Amino acid sequence: MKMHLRYFFRAILCFSLCDSSLFAQPNPTSYQSPLTTIHYTYNTSYSDNNTTPQFQFSVNPEFYYSNIPSTRFPMIDSELVQKEISPFRFGLVIGASAGIITLAHLQNYNSWWKGERSPFHFDNDENASLYADKFGHFYFSFIASDIISRSFLWSGLHERNAALLGGGIALAFQLYVEVEDAFHPNLGFSPGDGVADAVGAAIPLLRYHIPSLSSVTIKWSAIPSPRYRGGEFRNIIDDYESQYYWLSFNIDDVLGKHSPDFIPSFLNIALGYGVKNLSPSTNKEMEIYCGFDIDFTKLPGNGSFLKSLKHLLNYFHAPMPTLRITPDAVAYGVRF
Repeated sequence: MKMHLRYFFRAILCFSLCDSSLFAQPNPTSYQSPLTTIHYTYNTSYSDNNTTPQFQFSVNPEFYYSNIPSTRFPMIDSELVQKEISPFRFGLVIGASAGIITLAHLQNYNSWWKGERSPFHFDNDENASLYADKFGHFYFSFIASDIISRSFLWSGLHERNAALLGGGIALAFQLYVEVEDAFHPNLGFSPGDGVADAVGAAIPLLRYHIPSLSSVTIKWSAIPSPRYRGGEFRNIIDDYESQYYWLSFNIDDVLGKHSPDFIPSFLNIALGYGVKNLSPSTNKEMEIYCGFDIDFTKLPGNGSFLKSLKHLLNYFHAPMPTLRITPDAVAYGVRF
């Protein structure tokens, strides 16, 4: 997995602007999707010169998967979603996507591809990092697909079309990186990386067709390893031993109507994966974790910017009590 950390966060910052209230436009009188219908009406009293808005909101029961209505794109504010495609917003998303992809290409070229070339070849590196790089490809493809899909939804595309286009762009770039690697003598096209890229990029589309998948969140966290602190790596993304990948399940959503009242709606249970001792002279170890987590999207607070911020925070595992299951049991009061 060859990705420079600063470009990843630049991408997140750029596309998060597409979800913020900075670009909000006047609300339509109604918004309709396969999930919901929202009507806005106004009653004006001439005696006191007041205008009182009245709202009617209906959710298609087909899309209930727990005691909370399902949303295919969680935390998208309906007032930011266009009823029709906005040429300005659509062009802004296309331009931002092209700019980020160009920057990522230049970074990869200067770091990995510049210099000697070789014939196209494959590289089966599945065991080199105990599959940590595959988790990385899966996660970052999901992040790119999710952000681009949400941005296209913001521009006015239908949910399914937004997920298809966002996932397609994310996957196309990741596969382009693999093809470029295939012509580098020290790298190569990794079929395992390609599969992980495809699965990660497909997550938003799968959530569209299977809304209950929104109760499961893919997250990332990092704790600098001794090798990283010792200066062996330029950035933490290159050090698999510093990174952890999580599947985080919202307890309230999974249990549905059987969820006890004392469990907060934002509380998650997360399963984590990490690796250690990847240097050639040591025995490689994989680590499995189980602990609590937070679904930031279910914390209090409304508003377009705040909802977008909570969605971005939900890409990362929260510091919470955690138990390491393998290679040996260790309990942590708080672990990121």
